[in-house]
Amino acid sequence: MTRSDGIDMSSRVSTSANKVLGMEGLNAEDGISQYIQIATTLGTNTTYFESIRNKLISTALQKNPMHPYWDVERYVGNFQRALNSAWLSYLSGNEPSPITVLEETSNDIGDPPLVHSEL
Repeated sequence: MTRSDGIDMSSRVSTSANKVLGMEGLNAEDGISQYIQIATTLGTNTTYFESIRNKLISTALQKNPMHPYWDVERYVGNFQRALNSAWLSYLSGNEPSPITVLEETSNDIGDPPLVHSEL
């Protein structure tokens, strides 16, 4: 769980992780009172705690395809493609702009996703 109302990096990272993992309910977006409420629920509601725990474990154990949050190789490949797109754009004299990395799964099972960078 995290306080999602903060402006610090750790708050943004934790909030993002919870969203990717499908556990948005652990993000206290309304401040400390909501944070305390979530903590109290986790500490006193065994069913809720177990559902969160089981969801986290199932994402960590998910295979074929691996859950995107835990797939470091996939993340690194996508990040490298985005950096390459930024570099090529810079060399072309373009102004900085957002880069989106889109993935498409290939037709062959086991092949890595095809990634397109948009400038």
